[in-house]
Formats: sequence, structure tokens, C-alpha cells
Amino acid sequence: MISWLRKITTLSDDVLAKLNSISVTPNMKVVNPLDECWSGFLSEKSPAWLQALARNASDAPQSIASSEVFGADVLAFQEALKSFHNGDERALNRCVQKASSTYRGQIALLTLLAHPVAECSLDTLVAGVDVNGLVVTDALLVALQQLLESSAADKVGLLGNSHLWDGLFGQNKVCLHGTLLVDVPFIGISIGALRAFCLSLQSPLDGIYFPSHRLVICSNKLRFSCADRLTKLFSWILRNLHHYQAFWQQAATSQVCYLVRDKRPYHVLLDELSGLYELQELGCSLPTVFFERSSFIEGGKTIGFTRPESHVFSDLLVSNHHRADKDAFSSRYFQYLKQEAEKRYGSSISTDRGTIVWLSISGGEKRRWFEEAEALEAFIHWARKRFGACHFYVDGWTGPAVSSVSDSQQIAQHQQIWEKVCQCAGVQPDEYTSFIGAGILRKIWGASQAQFFTSCAGTPSVWPSLICRVPGGVHNSISMIRRVENTYYPSNVVRVPDQCITDVNEIGENIRWDKFSYSISVDDFLSTLDDAYENAFGSGCRVPGEFYNKLIVARKSGNARWVAALEALCQERLASYRNLPHLLSSSAFFGDPAVEVLAEEPGNYRLIDCNVGCKSDVVFVTFGKVSSHVDHLPFGYPFLGRSGFKHLHMAQARRTSYQKLSFERFSEILTPLLRGYRYRFTYGPSLGGYAALYYSAAIGAHAIAGSPRLPLHPENEQYKGVLWQPGSYWDEAGYEHVPLSRLDLTECPPPFIIYDPTDVIDANFIQHCIAPNFTSIRFLEVPGSRHASLLKLSKGGELKALILEYVMSIRGQK
Repeated sequence: MISWLRKITTLSDDVLAKLNSISVTPNMKVVNPLDECWSGFLSEKSPAWLQALARNASDAPQSIASSEVFGADVLAFQEALKSFHNGDERALNRCVQKASSTYRGQIALLTLLAHPVAECSLDTLVAGVDVNGLVVTDALLVALQQLLESSAADKVGLLGNSHLWDGLFGQNKVCLHGTLLVDVPFIGISIGALRAFCLSLQSPLDGIYFPSHRLVICSNKLRFSCADRLTKLFSWILRNLHHYQAFWQQAATSQVCYLVRDKRPYHVLLDELSGLYELQELGCSLPTVFFERSSFIEGGKTIGFTRPESHVFSDLLVSNHHRADKDAFSSRYFQYLKQEAEKRYGSSISTDRGTIVWLSISGGEKRRWFEEAEALEAFIHWARKRFGACHFYVDGWTGPAVSSVSDSQQIAQHQQIWEKVCQCAGVQPDEYTSFIGAGILRKIWGASQAQFFTSCAGTPSVWPSLICRVPGGVHNSISMIRRVENTYYPSNVVRVPDQCITDVNEIGENIRWDKFSYSISVDDFLSTLDDAYENAFGSGCRVPGEFYNKLIVARKSGNARWVAALEALCQERLASYRNLPHLLSSSAFFGDPAVEVLAEEPGNYRLIDCNVGCKSDVVFVTFGKVSSHVDHLPFGYPFLGRSGFKHLHMAQARRTSYQKLSFERFSEILTPLLRGYRYRFTYGPSLGGYAALYYSAAIGAHAIAGSPRLPLHPENEQYKGVLWQPGSYWDEAGYEHVPLSRLDLTECPPPFIIYDPTDVIDANFIQHCIAPNFTSIRFLEVPGSRHASLLKLSKGGELKALILEYVMSIRGQK
């Protein structure tokens, strides 16, 4: 176990004590708390003093007016702003010129705190009321209702239609001026001398800010505060008065563009781009503009902020947050992302590289798993043991189209970790593909091909689990893993248990280490992967029946990697199960997409189509021997299908000897299915031979019976001591069929019986129970075969040719 050395990287104890001692309640006998904080900042240059200043001003805004440092300037700024918002910038310009940038920032903040902007939701406004000098009229309420409460797509249309704004304030002409992009889009509109901003936060239009009235009117559905966004706007204005006034002189192009602005790929993908997809579903397609740090998806215009004027746009920029969650919308959205990824990067790579396993490297500046390199090396060996040949898709830092120095450092760190893992685990260059530094679509393209994954829970788990639904295991610190549960599907993921995780305060300059660094032992990590593997490929299977059903589903899906993994798990868990070979062969048959169960009655029968889609004029209906069951491979499979014949198999439930399936019920089930087949045959050995003879008349078929026998028939009572052990269940079984002698067999084609005349039981049964009921019978004697006439012909290589020749002979008669 690693010994952890904790180190405090924040302020010293004496500074903290000083900050905590500052009173937030004004007291004329002591120094104003804001002045004391400003003095502390000038003395020590610590940002913590500015944080304390902002906190005190927010808690006690009355202390602003009494501040010797700020009071007079805040009042002057307030008066200058009134003229400024009406187009006269001279007074404000004089205030700004004499202030340093740091002091100016504090003035901007304190002015807003001392004279806060009122924020009203639409449903609180009443016609006739004056709000900060703005008189609310019925026409204004109607216009605001239409603007703020419409659907996202309608808001885009309204923004692009300047005529709508004409009625917002009487007959005054409304002008659109484009967008000031300061943290969020501020779309400028003017109505005569009155200026206003439309804010786009969670939808294309969420609120309207009237600077001269210190008022924001926002949508009833808005989750955020518009007023909270004004501090950054105000600070930018004070630094760029000329550009701000020039903004109001320009006219908007009226082109609405979609803005993607978040710096984190997780939010870009699940919040912002999902909102763009929502608009597209509604028939509203917009050109896309990315902040340079949010350009994780290729394509679209990228913007940076190297100059003040780069914040000014003639286009109308909007956002639309639609949280992609585990719902129907998200399923469509994720499918769309996968399709877009495939369009850009093509179909998947050749599968001859082995099972594709996705692994993610999480270490770096803000996060560290201390055993990561060692654990990933162990994971490589674990995957090879579980899946055999593997090709590893290696995930890491998600790189934007415009990379920063920090991006390059993170990418280099992740590549360094992977190189160490490769060296220790013996991973060759042709055994992996790197996605470190790749964009979002590239990662989605890769993750969609994986069969299993492991990653940090959070952004790295979005691609494989949430979008591509790949099974796997995730890890993270305890403090984070519960907060990011929406980044993976619990149904296809197992996460490291909390008791196996130790959160750690690591040495470093990043004060957020305590939230992101953690320790997980390699053994606990691999144990989680074992659970994830079993959950994915065994789904908690414990008994043979559960494995059997899961194998069938896996085979039906066509996922060969899943089948191979599940078979390996099955052989591991059921090593001592004596019927394991049958379980594997039966599940392989019933999992074949060309096999379909057409009808079934538990405890009675199962009708199976052995070659779905086969086109032929010949159909065989086969039956099993006395020990057969509904999950056994059908008699005649795969020979009949490979010979070009349609093959249906009627299986008996174990120990029923077809006695529960009446002649009439058989006819009712099969007759509709056999229309269109000119040549019909029933075929089976032993009990199956009896069934082939018994049911042939129900469908007008030529019966092929090998050593036909029904042990339960009264005629065989004399041989029961030979046919079964006394005291077995056969003693209680009963003969339930209507005898052949009572069936109408006059129109039944002559049957073909293959048997050994020296077998007393078979010869007696044929002589007394079968032959008297058919007008003619074709016999083939196989001396010395006893009750295994068909088996002897098969071992001699004669059976297949015999059946084919017999079919040809019947075809030649018609």
C-alpha cells in the first residue's frame, strides 16, 4: 500500500484566520470590511482577499455605500451608467480611465451588488405595473409570452423574423444588432433609444435584459438566473466601451447560428449538441459555431477570443440545452451520433484482429488513479485470458480541434502512461489503436466496435457505455463516482464498490486533487471486471438452463465475440456438468438465425423450422426417437437441408412418446404450413418411425420409417421386461393414440419401412400393428442391424443415397 503525504496548498493559517475575523456587519467604530479586504489585497496580492471582498459585499451590500475606497466611485459609476445606456458614454469613460483593471473589476461587481438588477419571471408581471420605470402593457405581455414561452424551434424562427419585434413596444421600429458573446450570447435589440439584450441560456431565447431599467424578464421555465450572467458582461463593457457602442451601430445579418460553448466534452455532447439535434428533429437546421475549446466534433466554424472585437458578431448566436438522458430521445440522439461517426470514418475495421477491447487512461493534471499503470497492465493479461486474441482501443484525453498547451500536456501524459503499459504487458504496435487526443465522433466510432471496456466513470464512460452500450467496468473516486451516474448505464456496467476505493489528497498545485485522486488495488479492480464480464456475457447465469437461454440469445444476435465469451464462461462455470456438450450443441442449433420455433405446447411438442427461408418443392417432417426431447438436435439435421429439402421437425416432450399429440391436432398444425409443397415426407427412427407412419395420413405424406416401434403400444406388453426396467416410469405411462386401424389410411401413400426382420419386437409390431392397416408397403430389410437399421446404413455410407434415391423415385412418379 502506498503511504500518502498530505500537503496543504491553499492559504496559510494566519491569512485564513485574518479573513475569517473580518465582520460582514458594518460598524462605524471599526474599519469597513470591504476596505480591509482591499487593503489586504494591495499588501499581499492574494486573490483570496478579493474573494473575501466579494463575499462580504454580497452578504452586506449596505457596506458598499459606506466604503471609503469604493463608495463614491460606485455612486459615480451608477450615475454614469444611466447616461451610458442612453448612448452617452462620456461620463462612464471618465470613470473608467482613472481606474486600474483590478479596481475596475471590483467597481463593476460592487455596482451590481449595490444596485441589483431585478429579475422577474413572466408569470409575475401584471399589466399596468411599473417595474423599474418600465410600464408593463397588455401588448408587451403578449409579445413576451410569444417570445419566451414558445418551443425551441419557434424561438429560432422568431429571432430571425424582425417584423415580430415591431409590435413589442407599440409602433416603434425594432432593430437587431447581432450578438455580444460574453460567457453566454447577448443578442442586442433596440427600440428607438431603448436598448435590450436577449439571453440564450437553456433555449434559443430565455430572457430579455433592459440595462437602463436594471431589469431582466425571463421565461417561467428557466432553470438558471439571467442576472448572474451580467457581471461578466458589465466587466467586458467597462474594458471595451468603444466596441460596445460600435456594436449598437451595426445591423444584424439575421442569420441564426447554433453556439456550442462549454469547455468540457461531456457537457458539449450531452447538453449542447443534443439541443442542436432536438432542433434538427423539429426541422430547424442551423450552422454551428464552436468556442475553440468546445470544438470536440469536427466541422463547424471555430471562434476564439484573442481581441476584444472577437466577442462581437453580426449573426444571432443561440444555444439550446436538452439534457441527453436515458430516454427515448437520447436513444435516437445516440443512434444519430453513431451514424454520423460512421459516415465520417467508415465502417468498422476487420474483426480478424481479435476481440476489440476499449480501455481508457484517466491520469493527468486533475485526476490520478495511483495504481493505474499497474492495473492496466493486469487488465491486458486479463482480457487476453478471457477473450483470446485482442485488439485494444486506447482512449485518453479528448482533444478539441484547436488544442491548447494544456491539451498537449495532457495528451503527452496519457501517451506516456500507455507506453509504460505496452512495455510491461508486451503489447505490440499492431495490437492497439490509439484514440488519445481524438475528438468525440472518432471516439464514438471506435467505441461502437468494442465488445468490452474499462474506463473512469464520467466523460470517458460516455462513449462506450452510454452511447454505444458496450458492457464493462468503471472506476473513480468515491466523491465523484456517485455524481456521474448519468454517464453510464448501470445495466451494462459494474463499478468498483465504494469499500474498495480510497480517496486521496495528493501533493500538487491543483487544489482539487482531493476530489479526483484515488487508490484502488489491482485485485479489487480485476474482481470488478470479473463481475462485469459475467454480468455481460453470463448475465448472472448460475445453472445450465440460464446459460443455455443466454447462448441462444447471443447466437441469434450474430455477435460472434459475445458467443465465444459466453461459451468460455459456460465451460468455466459448468465444467462438471455431464450434459455440457449437449447444452453447447443444442444452443448452437436453436441460436442459428435460420432456425425458428413455429409452434409449441409445453409438456407435449415443439415444431421447429430447421431452415427458414428454404425454397423447395419437397418438405420433410421428421420425428425423434424415444429418448429425444424438444431441445435435442432434430433427426435428419443438417442432411435434409443441405440436400435442398425443406425440413420441419416435430419434437416430443420427454417421456411422452407423442401420445399427447393427437392425429387431429397434428393435422391442424401442419396442414396450413405445407401448402405449396408438392412432395411431402415424414421420416424418423424407432419411435420417430412409428410417428412418421402414424401422422403421414394427416398430411398426405410418404412415410419413411426406420425400425418403427412404440414401446407403450399394447402389442408390446409382452416385451416390457425387455423394453424397460421394471418399476420405471414406463410402467405408469399409457397408450393414448387412436389406433392405426381406426384411422382412414385409404388415401395415404404407401410407406417405406426399413428394418431387421430378425428383430423379434420390431417384426412383431410391424406384422400386427402396421402392415394390416396399409394397402401396400415398401420394405427394405437390413439383416443384423437389430433395432438400429438406419444407424447401420448411415455407418456404411448408404443412408443418404438411399433417401435421395427414394425422393427421386417419388418425384418420377408424378
